[in-house]
Amino acid sequence: MLFTNRKNLKQGYEIYKSGKVKILGYKGNVVTAEIIDDNTTYSITLNLKTKKKSCTCADSLDKRTTCKHVVALYFEIYQAEAKNCYDYYIKPYEEYLDKRHLRLALIDKLSKLDRADLIDLIYSLLEQSNQDTVDELFYKLDNKSNEIEI
Repeated sequence: MLFTNRKNLKQGYEIYKSGKVKILGYKGNVVTAEIIDDNTTYSITLNLKTKKKSCTCADSLDKRTTCKHVVALYFEIYQAEAKNCYDYYIKPYEEYLDKRHLRLALIDKLSKLDRADLIDLIYSLLEQSNQDTVDELFYKLDNKSNEIEI
């Protein structure tokens, strides 16, 4: 596999799945391809043996990581690997981002509630909760108190 970041892995997978990778040919271990992405044509080469790669995009100038276009070409060539990468790296990352987005939206909504509405919400949630949740909340609140009861 090539080294890349999660963003390029996800975007490369999306390019691959959209069918934008056009393999122009093979010369020994070197694959040449082009991708039309955002009305720009990118030329990509990948040596399957050495993993040496090139792309005409600006992100390819950073030699420490692999750009999304090379990732897309890699997935076009190794389609089973694309499925594995999606299942083990991309899908969990998307789920994490969805949960993070939901958590931030919830925090934003809670911060806009006044004290009385927050208390009503907490009472309502406690009524629907099991005893373990109630015990955990009590423990956390009890430990946040600065007073010591003896």
